Order: sequence, then structure tokens, then C-alpha cells
Amino acid sequence: MLDLSKAYETLGLSENATEEELENRYLLLMKKKQPGSEEISKAYKFIKEHQLQEEAKQKAPKNETLGKVGHIWEYYRFHIIGSILAVILIVYTTVSVVDNKREARLAEMADVKFTFFTNFQVQVQDAKPLEERLLTEFKDWKQIGIYSQYSPIEAKDQYDIAMQQKAFISIGYDKTDVYLLDKSNFEKFGPQGAFKKLDGLGVPFPKEKLQLLKTDSDTTTVPYGIDVTNHPLMKELRLPPGEKVAAIRHDAKNLDNAIQVLQYLSK
Repeated sequence: MLDLSKAYETLGLSENATEEELENRYLLLMKKKQPGSEEISKAYKFIKEHQLQEEAKQKAPKNETLGKVGHIWEYYRFHIIGSILAVILIVYTTVSVVDNKREARLAEMADVKFTFFTNFQVQVQDAKPLEERLLTEFKDWKQIGIYSQYSPIEAKDQYDIAMQQKAFISIGYDKTDVYLLDKSNFEKFGPQGAFKKLDGLGVPFPKEKLQLLKTDSDTTTVPYGIDVTNHPLMKELRLPPGEKVAAIRHDAKNLDNAIQVLQYLSK
């Protein structure tokens, strides 16, 4: 039976590991797609649930009577939230199976897949200017796949916690070619090897727009993205203020087209 010590051991961490170390380790293990991924996911989920329980205990009032009432509320609230999340997960999984099949068909036809991976939510239907601009710029392209993943840096509620976990799974498994990220998500996932190095691609990018990172495989900081904050397209998309970075996924299927997109966004 899984316990906290065993869960941390499965992830290769000590029980004193920080939240950042936990998230980074989980992302790294899932990215490698090694045998035992199911056990890794179970261990990660077990630790996260334990953290939620501990947080609930710490919030319990000191007054004994109120403490008993609070304990009952915290106990059942946790189970209610868990049940709601379970239902959401079932619905999400069911819908995802259908969506994934549809997206797989669309992805085969798309000339490039573009994913908004941001700390704010982007409605795909509002990203039409991106599709129109790219199809105008690259006249031989027929279709742009546009997707969106909400990845909150700080969780404000249970929904955000669920989205944080989904974001880690998404960036490990979902296939895309180009990411548009807010700076915080670029710096969060970049060091884990989520993006492709831009030097060595054989194409020039404006030096002043290069965004540097250092991963476990790098000895120095190297370019993994470009600053697109001031590109006219960002205003057309009406995105919230803040620095924006475009990056290529480390295993992009349509690499040549992804490079062309970054060149276009770097102008």
C-alpha cells in the first residue's frame, strides 16, 4: 500500500523536497516516458492529496468546539472537492478522448500547431487573427492548429490546482510545434527541456530578442525562445499585459514551419 515515504521514494525525492522540486521532478520523469509512469503519477497524486490534507489541518481553529465543527467541515469538504474533481476528471477524460481523436485528425492536416500556454486563459475562438496572419504570410499553408492551455503560476482555488497538474501533463505529452507563453511559464518549463534550442537551427534571429535559459544539459545559458511582446499580433489578439515569449517544442513535428513562425514573430 502506498504511503508518503514510498511516494517520495518512487519519485526519487526526499520527504523534505520543496514544492518546486516536486513539480520539476514529476515533469522530468513524465517527459522521459519511462516504464512505471503510472506508478509515478499515482505517487505524485498521493503527495498532492497529502499536502491538501495538511493544509486543511493547519487552518483548523484553536477553539475546541469550533475545532470539532471545523474538522468535520474540513474533512467533508476535502471529500466533496475530491468527488467534484473526480467527476470533472471523468468528464474531461471522456471529452478528451473524443477531442484527441478529432485533434489527431486535424493535426495531421495542420501545417503547424500553435499552443497558447499561459498564466491567463485564452479562448481559441479569439485567436483568429493569428490564423489569418499566418495563412496570409505563408500562402502555401492550408491550416493552422490553434490550442490553449491555462497554466496558472499561483493556484488561487481548486480549479487552478487541477489546471497546474494538467499543465504538467500537457507539456509532457501533448504534441504541438510552437508555444506562445507568458514569461513566467517559459522560465518554469524551459529549464526542464520542454523547448528546442534556437542556436544550431541554421537560421538567424534578432539577438536582442533572444530569451536565454539554462537546462541540465547546458553548461551556459542558451537561447530557447524569442521575445514577441511588442509584435503587432499581440495587440490584435488582445492579450493581457506582460512579457510574451514564443518557443518551439523540443520534438516539434513540423519543425521547418515552426522555425518560419518564430522568424515571422521576431520581425
